[in-house]
This record gives sequence, C-alpha cells and structure tokens, in this order.
Amino acid sequence: MVASLTLSFLQPNGDRWEAEVDRVRRLLGAPHNPTLLPPHFVKATLPRIGGHVVVAQRGSRILGVGFLLPRRVEAGRRIYTLRYHRLGSLGEASPSELVAQVEQLLAGDRAEFYDPTEPQTYRAELLAGHRADDLYLARPGEADARAIRALQAAVWQGEPDTLYPVDIHSVGFGSVQSLVAHSGDRMLGFLFGFYAFSGWPLPSALWVQSPGFRLESQVLAVSPDARHHGVATALKLGQAQLARQLGIDVVHWTFDPLQFANAALNVGRLRAVAAVHLPGYYPFVNVLNRVTASRLGVTWTIASRRVAPALRADAKAHVLDLRDDPSVVRVNDGPEARRLDADADAIAVEIPPRWTELQAEAPGLALRWREATDRLFARYLGWTADRYVLTDVGVDGERRYLVARRADDALLAQLASTDGVDAA
Repeated sequence: MVASLTLSFLQPNGDRWEAEVDRVRRLLGAPHNPTLLPPHFVKATLPRIGGHVVVAQRGSRILGVGFLLPRRVEAGRRIYTLRYHRLGSLGEASPSELVAQVEQLLAGDRAEFYDPTEPQTYRAELLAGHRADDLYLARPGEADARAIRALQAAVWQGEPDTLYPVDIHSVGFGSVQSLVAHSGDRMLGFLFGFYAFSGWPLPSALWVQSPGFRLESQVLAVSPDARHHGVATALKLGQAQLARQLGIDVVHWTFDPLQFANAALNVGRLRAVAAVHLPGYYPFVNVLNRVTASRLGVTWTIASRRVAPALRADAKAHVLDLRDDPSVVRVNDGPEARRLDADADAIAVEIPPRWTELQAEAPGLALRWREATDRLFARYLGWTADRYVLTDVGVDGERRYLVARRADDALLAQLASTDGVDAA
C-alpha cells in the first residue's frame, strides 16, 4: 500500500528553526546547489515577509522541499509561489498534488507551482520613462540575470551558497521585482526585492494604502568603477515606480548602520526611516561584514509627503551640518563614550567614516564600534513615544552621524501623510 502524501511547515519560531533549515538545505544539495535560496535569506527574511518552508513526505520518506514566497494579492486572497525542489529520484508527487496539499495548509490562500530546474523565460524590457542613453533601467534578460549573480559574487566575495539563484529574475518565478542599470550593453548595477505579505511592525498610521502587500528590497549592488554616478539612486527610484504601479506603498529593507554611504542614500537621499534594530541579524562573514552583521530595518513610505519630493530624479540628499544645530544631543564620542539617558527631541549617534576599511585594518576597534552602536540603537530606536526614529544623517567636519527624532504623533503624521501626493 502506497503511503499518502503529507506536507508540513517548518516552524520559524522554535529553537530548531535554523538547524532545520540547514538540514533540509543539505538534503537538497547545499552548499553546492545553485538553485537554492541562500541560507541567510531563508532563516532571517523568508518568515518575516510571510513565507514558509514546507516538507513533502510519503510515510517517513521526504520527497522534496518547497519554499512558499509571496507573489500577489488577488480578490483579497494571497497567492504564493511554491518553489519546489525534488529530492533526488523521490519525486513522484505531482505538481497538482503538491499545490492541493499546500493550499489546505494555507487555509484559503492559493499557490502556483514553480520548478527552478526547468528552462525559464526572461523579459528584457526598458522601464517606462527610461530611454536608452548613458544610463537606463530595464528588467533583466537572461544574460543580465547571470550578470547579477556574478556582480553579487564580486562585491561581497562570499561563498557561492550565499548568492541568489539566477532563475529568480525569470517571468515564471513571479515573487521578485528586479531591475538592472545599463550603459549601452554593459550592466552597471542591479536591485531586486521580494514581494511581502508582512514586514516590520508599523504604527497603524503608517499602513497607508497597502498593509497586506509590501516589497522587501533585498540586494542592491553597483560595479565598483560605476559608483558615485547616481546608479544606486536611479535603481531605487525605479523600484518605487514599479512598486506603486502594483499598489505597493511600503517598501522595507535592511542596511548596515555603520556604512555611512548607505545611510546617506537610504535616509538622506531617499528619505526612508528606521526604527528597528537587528543585532547580529546575518550569520555570514565576507569582505563587507568582518564583524557582527547587525542591521537596521528600513521603512520607505513611498506614497507619503515626506518621500514624494525625493522621488524626483533631481532631488538632493538631506545632510545636516550638526555644527549648526546644537539642540541635537550627541550620545557617543567615538566607540567608547556612550550616553544612555538622553531626553531630547533629537539625538545623534556617531559612526565611523570608513567602516569597510576599518573592519579590515583594525578589527578590534571595529568590534568596539559595533558593540557601542548596537547598545545605543537597542536603547533608543523604536516606534513608541519614548523612543526615536532614524530620520536624517549628519556631519561635523570629518565625523559622521545618524540623527534620530522622537517618535511622537507629529513625526508619524509626517511619515504617513499623503495629502497632495499624486498616485503613480
């Protein structure tokens, strides 16, 4: 008698979550299977965006493992991509059987089957409003999709298992929004994000128009010889354009708060904010993360009055000169002195000016910077009225700062307001 097919979710809230993810990925050929999603994404990001890991079995035999990723919302129902990996020759479960079982687990939501080992179709096309000249944006074709993986490997210099599969940029996968920046035939950079059914907890005022469908911006990279020419900014503006076309008004991502250039782009130029501190968020070590990979969780309310001016291509970055504003209380002086009792309308956290180089040249000092700033972010950041939201970047000569303002009703109203902002 043939055992019946059963499917079950791995539970991300248990002590065994990370070990179970490692176990099923090893069963599927990790770290030598280039079609697998990276372990750090599955462990840290997939549950937060509303995704799941599902194991298919007949009796005690594991047939395969599926990764459920948000795809779209249709008539009020969530639609997932079932990215399914068969386990060797034990693949006798049909796609229709798997989808039927998954939809029972989803209790009313739907799933669409996707096999990452099958040949895929890619759609290379210009983003509307971006003509082909010295810098233009486009959806990636197959050659671009392969170049994305190669550029990620070159920038982060991590293990191949930490890279994202080429096929996620295909038409069939359907759970990723991807963009590439080109000059002629050369790809200068890329940006991709995953659709999300959830994200960072937000005050109700910031749920704007799309509380149940968001975008989790995942990886942005620019070729080293193309940096400082507006490529990253152009990619983010294109991302906002595509997101709003889908009715998405909230975009999330994470960034290393000690990388000032990233903070200047995310907060100063794009006018995103951050109130979520994630100490030791990623487990990997690479050329950009030689000490603990802590992150801040970013919220970009792209339909808000705060952000709307920043979506113009000619907008300028907001960088405060702290010498002109003594009311901003500085809560540290380098990595040593820390003040945990500040009670001001605005505070400034000093960060190192050259974080990547510091990690390579003085890892002990870099670790002290990380520990000091982690403690400050843990103490001050949050959405409640007694906490602060990172809203600006600042400088004082060669010194670099992140500026946070009290999370009061006035700030929340500014972040949420859409009065006078045209829809895309």
